[in-house]
Amino acid sequence: MRTDTQLKGAVAEELRWTFGDRSPRIGVNVERGIVALSGLVHDSTEKRAAAGAVERVCGVRAIKNVIAVQLSPLYDEQDASTREFILETARSTARN
Repeated sequence: MRTDTQLKGAVAEELRWTFGDRSPRIGVNVERGIVALSGLVHDSTEKRAAAGAVERVCGVRAIKNVIAVQLSPLYDEQDASTREFILETARSTARN
């Protein structure tokens, strides 16, 4: 059975393998075999990938994934554009 320190190192290595240079944004804490992930990623796919990386580490008892997802400003612009298109389409359909 691995110690918490050994698990933390193994999880950090698996995150480095999964994310490459982006892994430092993800914090890892381990207590009694329970891994807590924290930090900030760009989308939910990255958040799920981090949890998947931890699942590949032998000896992890549970995962607490509190990584926050911060969408880039590009998403906000796309969302606004899409929202405006939907509203305009609804308006023109309602007029007909």
